[in-house]
Amino acid sequence: MQDKLVKVKDVKAMARHIRRDIAKQQGVPIKELKDFITQNEMISLIRQYSQPNEVGDLLVNCQILDKIFKEAYNWIVGIEISRLAAAGTFDVYWSDDKNSMVFAAITEKEKDING
Repeated sequence: MQDKLVKVKDVKAMARHIRRDIAKQQGVPIKELKDFITQNEMISLIRQYSQPNEVGDLLVNCQILDKIFKEAYNWIVGIEISRLAAAGTFDVYWSDDKNSMVFAAITEKEKDING
């Protein structure tokens, strides 16, 4: 059984509420959340995953909201992993064998050997 679709009355307010929830769950101060995902980026995610009706209103249900939250979390994690890689904490590379990005912690021994 599929959840009933409901109309988004104010996409900006919805984006603001989702960002606050994410900040609270992630333990990130709301002012720092903009370093990970901005209000406009959240609005874009809502528009991307919502289903428009025949007059262009945005419609969401629990499944759609779950996708929006997961995408936002993945966005935040991706940015944090990129920062750690740039700082030399993680090694990030493409693996043709796995056909995906590989993220590996750099040990103290590897740091000493590689510089």
